[in-house]
Amino acid sequence: MVLCVAFVAALCVGYAINAKLREKARRTKCMCNLKQIGVGIHVYAKVNNDAFPPSLAELFPRYVMDGTLFGCPTAQNAVPIQESDLPTGAKDAAGVFTEANTDYVYVPGMTSRFPPDCVVAYGKPGNHGEGEGTNVLLQDGHAVWMKPAALDAALARTRKIIEARSK
Repeated sequence: MVLCVAFVAALCVGYAINAKLREKARRTKCMCNLKQIGVGIHVYAKVNNDAFPPSLAELFPRYVMDGTLFGCPTAQNAVPIQESDLPTGAKDAAGVFTEANTDYVYVPGMTSRFPPDCVVAYGKPGNHGEGEGTNVLLQDGHAVWMKPAALDAALARTRKIIEARSK
């Protein structure tokens, strides 16, 4: 009887550890997705006079060919996006489909000349649990994990810079 209880307790502990490891792996995959989106944004900027795209929809499929990168692996509503998933029609449908199904929020209005710590995109609230935090893509192309308060401060700073440069 004691061995049975000990075995069940060990299983519960093992499951909790595995759940944390799985979430860490999903966060890492999410961060990699954002970095790949960042590469697409910078390639777009190279051919568009340093201007970042007006929306993430501009990236798929020309600059980011794998539509699944627009889905966070942790998000409950993650929808894989592939060209085969698109409605029959022209490339224009790809952008609309991408924008409607992405798990990331894009901050438009930037160029490649903005400060490196400006927020370009971030995971939608709740992708990694309410209040936990999210992955954030910065202008220089790297991604970081931010708690909600730090993200709010970084977004406020980014929006202030965008507003000042648009005048």
